[in-house]
Amino acid sequence: MIVLTAAKEVVKAVAYAAYRLYHGDDRSAPNPSPEQWDRYMAGFWPDLLDMFAAIPAAGEPADNAVLARTLYAVRERTLRWLEELGVRYEVQVYGAESLRSCWWSVAEPI
Repeated sequence: MIVLTAAKEVVKAVAYAAYRLYHGDDRSAPNPSPEQWDRYMAGFWPDLLDMFAAIPAAGEPADNAVLARTLYAVRERTLRWLEELGVRYEVQVYGAESLRSCWWSVAEPI
C-alpha cells in the first residue's frame, strides 16, 4: 500500500498549493520542473489545482454539496491518474474476507 500512501501525500501537497491559488498566486508548474515532472505530474497538477480552488478557504462558509462534489471529483481524478501511471488495485472477496492487492506495473519506473 506504499503506492497509495504516496498518492495520498501528492494529493495533500497539491491541496496546500491550491491554497496559494485561492489567494491569486501563480498556479503554474514549478520552474525548473522536478525530474520526471512531464511524465508523472504535468496533466494531474492543473486538474487538481482547479478542483481544490473551488473549495473556500478555512473559516469561510462552504456548501456541503460543493465539498462533496469536489471530493468525489478529486477521488475520480486521482484514481484515473494512478491508472495512467500503471498502478493497479484489486479487491478479491472470499465470503466474509477480502484480499486487497496494489502494485505498480510500469516498464520503466523512475
